[in-house]
Amino acid sequence: MAMSLQTPDKIRTLQRKLYLKAKAEPDFRFYLLYDKIYREDVLRHAYDLMRGNNGAPGVDGVTFAMIEADGLEEWLSGIRKDLAEKTYRPAPVRRVMIPKPGGNGERPLGIPTIRDRTVQAAAKLVLEPILEADLDPSAYGYRPKRGGLDAIKEVHALICRGYTDVVDADLSKYLDVSSHYTFRFFERVEEVRSNRRYLYSQAFCPSAVDMNGLELAALYTLQDGLPRDTE
Repeated sequence: MAMSLQTPDKIRTLQRKLYLKAKAEPDFRFYLLYDKIYREDVLRHAYDLMRGNNGAPGVDGVTFAMIEADGLEEWLSGIRKDLAEKTYRPAPVRRVMIPKPGGNGERPLGIPTIRDRTVQAAAKLVLEPILEADLDPSAYGYRPKRGGLDAIKEVHALICRGYTDVVDADLSKYLDVSSHYTFRFFERVEEVRSNRRYLYSQAFCPSAVDMNGLELAALYTLQDGLPRDTE
């Protein structure tokens, strides 16, 4: 089970400033974000979040125990150096198939390396407050301090107010490469990112899936491997 980690005050202050700016000025284009991703405190907190999840290793086979045995600070310094010098490149994503709930087939799960997950988490810490300001209040999925229980409470409140019709819908392949959501996501990242090449293309788009070397997977990290819990 993932640990709940308190966001450090300096990072929380940064997030609050970004959120308030995005909320007050929806069309504002953010600059100078890239260097925030490789801030020492941001990368360290990103690693701690991934360590708390205690997930499986990626294609390189490197585990949290191996990283810490070899020296965590040196490992984080190497990531900072690669990001600062813009030489960072993500590794392929390890792909595994997991059962769907109810036994209805399987779905693919992309497992990035711990190194890439840490960079993704760092990017999320910086980008999420800006993107969060765009989201509709009725959205509850994968948002900070929100979840399924909150959605159920809202549904209960609506029923008590007399709304009794329910529509249960599921969108098939919503995060596939050809989906509208995918293009809208990258359009929005384009609006907020400070560096055309490095802010999203390296943090979110691994080069390939480790599945016979045949399938490209720019979106499997976003769909299944992107760190979701920042609290």
